[in-house]
Amino acid sequence: MKYLIQNVTLFNGELLIESQDILISEGIIKEISRHEAQTKQGGSQNSVGTQIIEGEGLFLSPGFIDSHTHADLDVAFTDSKNFLSQGVTTVVGGNCGISCGNINNPNLEGVINPHKFKTPTFRDIPFYWEWIQNQQIGVNYASLIGQHTLFEESHNNPQEIEKNLEKYLALGYLGVSSGLVYGWGEKVNSSEDILPVAKVLAKNGAILTSHIKDQSAKLYESVKMFTDLWEHPGCKGLKIEISHLKHMVATDPAGKETLEKTLELLDSFYGRKAIGVDVYPYTAGATSLGLENRYKQCLNGWADVFPFGYSNSIEELAKEKNLAPEDIVKNILEKNPKVLAVYKNSCREEDMWEIMDKPYAIVASDGLPTHPRHWGTFTKVLRHALDNNLKIEDYLAKMTSLPANQFNLRGHGYIKEGSLANVTLLNPQEIEDTATYEKPESLSKGIIKVWVNGNLAYDNEEVLGKYGKVIKNSASC
Repeated sequence: MKYLIQNVTLFNGELLIESQDILISEGIIKEISRHEAQTKQGGSQNSVGTQIIEGEGLFLSPGFIDSHTHADLDVAFTDSKNFLSQGVTTVVGGNCGISCGNINNPNLEGVINPHKFKTPTFRDIPFYWEWIQNQQIGVNYASLIGQHTLFEESHNNPQEIEKNLEKYLALGYLGVSSGLVYGWGEKVNSSEDILPVAKVLAKNGAILTSHIKDQSAKLYESVKMFTDLWEHPGCKGLKIEISHLKHMVATDPAGKETLEKTLELLDSFYGRKAIGVDVYPYTAGATSLGLENRYKQCLNGWADVFPFGYSNSIEELAKEKNLAPEDIVKNILEKNPKVLAVYKNSCREEDMWEIMDKPYAIVASDGLPTHPRHWGTFTKVLRHALDNNLKIEDYLAKMTSLPANQFNLRGHGYIKEGSLANVTLLNPQEIEDTATYEKPESLSKGIIKVWVNGNLAYDNEEVLGKYGKVIKNSASC
């Protein structure tokens, strides 16, 4: 089937251009031309096999790229409706130091597989990579190598780590994610500890992302640990992405000063180095319930901690059972050591939007099923930009061309003749997120149609098929 979207406002990855006709054929953008006034033919056929779509009042954008997900299994076991309904056509998995392979840690396995899908036993990273390439997936999928998984499989042996990393990058992985509060990542305390990995990544033109060590009082030092890598020979061209950057002010006596100092550091590298941060538009985080002392980083302590599957907070459950909050957590973890929790009020709203507005900030969901960000991140950000008269091109770029460039996703993030037809048609007047903490699985409004590799994958709030492909880094192609 061919599709002609006529008289649409086109965002091509850089600019908004009004009154454009775009022809999709054979999986690619076949033609882009200026619209000439003619009789509207919405929904009709102007030639055999071509569907005409009237685009007046609508935007056509490159499909959104969610560069921070934990969808390593979701893309195979679900229809990816949570992504498609937000306009997302490409996702990156393997984040926060955790990717599929021999994880050997129940708490971390819960992040990868909160739904408890029945999967093969992934004995190592290559086994998973071969498996995922043989699955039908609803969106395009690329992956990072989780530092914990890499170190676990390499028995924390430096020579074996470097050897395996070279091998896995050659398979098509985009780079490495470090999670410095999880598993083997907890042993990383300086830039020198991650330096051998960083040198291999720089040599291969790959990216290093990080869930940093501290997002509160030591936020500045935790970010600087990574920017210091650029001072080392062999790391000058390294791409660095700070994951879900936020400031957990509840445990920071210095308050706003810490965030401002950190942003000044990042600002100083913008335009000189390949620096990026990803941000989701919610003040609540989500991670393992078993993460020690995480509740202290919420403004209201245990009252802000909601375990997956429970409608009450830990504080409320403790009062009901007349137990200490720690005992409630212990009891829940004994039943399910992999359980996740939403941690509300982890940062301040105004700080979150200040970070989001930075030119190097990328929109990404860090999606988990316990949290509305899994279903509402991209539409929530668009609604914010439109309601506050922000430059919509800048915010669309944060979802398309910026992540495509930062993660070397060649052929994605732009609309031009000959590019892959991963595109989203949206109504800017109707765009809205509906997911809430009480009802996190709720469809966004205003996403009209989504094409994945030239196939109409989402229309009229329904998923029409699985048309995604596994994306490999450019060097391995």
